[in-house]
Amino acid sequence: MEKNESPKVAKVAKKTKKAEADIAKQKAKEARLKIAAARNIQPGTVIGGDLDLWVYYRAPADGSLALQYKLQLEGMGYEPCVDGEKMAGMEGGVLYRCPREIADERALERASKR
Repeated sequence: MEKNESPKVAKVAKKTKKAEADIAKQKAKEARLKIAAARNIQPGTVIGGDLDLWVYYRAPADGSLALQYKLQLEGMGYEPCVDGEKMAGMEGGVLYRCPREIADERALERASKR
């Protein structure tokens, strides 16, 4: 009976080893992508945001100009970020976002006035 069980055990071990190797390759690929992304982070880079959909702006959280910035940005269509977005190198302050479509319209208006 042991002779019959040995080949089965060996087959299972081979399949398990192959599956583990595939998992290890996938994790290595993910790690390489994560490392490469971390190298490209510069101060001012938005982390966790979608630059195709949103335009981001950092404003001070306190001080004499904080309320002025808040009112001005909200008047331009910006809202405080609530989805966990962060700006690399940002110490304090509030990160605002505006739909890219609105920001592009504002840019076209400014360009047409020049």
